[in-house]
Amino acid sequence: IEHDKMVVKSIKKKIIPDQLPQIGELRISSFYIDNSLYGGDYFDGIRIGDDRLALFLADSSYTGVDSSLMSLELYTVFHTRSQNFDSPGKILESMNWVVSSSRFSRKHAPACCAIISSSGEMSLACAAYNPLVVFSPQTDEFYSYSLKGIPLGIEKSSAYEIKNITPRRGMIGLFYSDGLVSCINENGEPYTLDRVQALIREQQDKTPALIVRSISSDLQNFIKDKKQFNDVTLILL
Repeated sequence: IEHDKMVVKSIKKKIIPDQLPQIGELRISSFYIDNSLYGGDYFDGIRIGDDRLALFLADSSYTGVDSSLMSLELYTVFHTRSQNFDSPGKILESMNWVVSSSRFSRKHAPACCAIISSSGEMSLACAAYNPLVVFSPQTDEFYSYSLKGIPLGIEKSSAYEIKNITPRRGMIGLFYSDGLVSCINENGEPYTLDRVQALIREQQDKTPALIVRSISSDLQNFIKDKKQFNDVTLILL
């Protein structure tokens, strides 16, 4: 067990970035809480040329070395193949083929991938992951983009639906892992997406970094010293 924990910790430290790249007028901020010694969230971002950015999030479960091997496979595909692809669907399909064909891992992973241009144009593909949530200051409403797709690693020939999104200036997009909304406090009450949305609405004029800091602080005040077991990932753009 101690050996597995050491391997998982080493792989997480290697593949999870300290910060995400920025492009053009798009501003991105994130926070990540490593709550599990047995695997969990993997998120990443890379530049594609000068004016595009690929974002990726996945949950490789909490099963120890197997979980981390899957994350390492996803990391390898993302950093060696993504530059050649022009859609998030192709990135997910390449990852799915590798994971489905692997003799090292027998797991599957919900995942999400987006390619965003410096002007804000976005294409999105999901593999049974949480929807992208977008706040529009023009309408003062939240919109949810949920796409069809089975988790990576189940069926080698899976294809993934793509959604093209054209945001307006000032819109705020939110990606999040299950760990964010599965946190509970000492009374057994869950932290909810409604709390996050309320903070975004209240602080919509602030930078993503300040909004993320506020969400992180609110989450910590909510859970206090209650032990959590799932990783937490949030990306705001």
